[in-house]
Amino acid sequence: MTCGGGSNLEVSFHADTLFASTRYLLSGDANCCARAKEIKPIVVNGKHVKPLPTQIRPSVGGAAQTVFYLFLDSRDFKPAYDMLSVNYRRKHPYNKWLVGFHNMEHVNVELMDNPHEPVIPVRISSTDMINGSIVHHLFVGAWKVRWVTSFKGNDWVLDDPSIEEVK
Repeated sequence: MTCGGGSNLEVSFHADTLFASTRYLLSGDANCCARAKEIKPIVVNGKHVKPLPTQIRPSVGGAAQTVFYLFLDSRDFKPAYDMLSVNYRRKHPYNKWLVGFHNMEHVNVELMDNPHEPVIPVRISSTDMINGSIVHHLFVGAWKVRWVTSFKGNDWVLDDPSIEEVK
């Protein structure tokens, strides 16, 4: 579930985790156009609430990938999908894209240094549950990141991945 909380606040909830996102201005931003987002995951366990470390989505494209995989790992697929470019989403409709995560138990991404941003190399490890067995996968490749402006605001989006599984 996701709900808007004004132009600078968005709240989403998945399983036992609440995600509160707040946009804020970076140096040089116009008052209308915040380029950074702070994402605060909060685990709700019965009557107890436990804040987790805050995740920052600053004005560099590589950090967008980190947040994308945090959403995937928490099984909060809609915000992750929303971080993909319009062109990518046209080629991969949500329900078909979602099928690829049906068996996923855990995913982690490691960004590798690249002076040629907006192409950001990644190393992705994932754990799937297939027929009652845990299966580990390793993927390497790169995402292109693009800065886009839309009616929702400005943000980095992921586009045109070239990622393959290491066998």
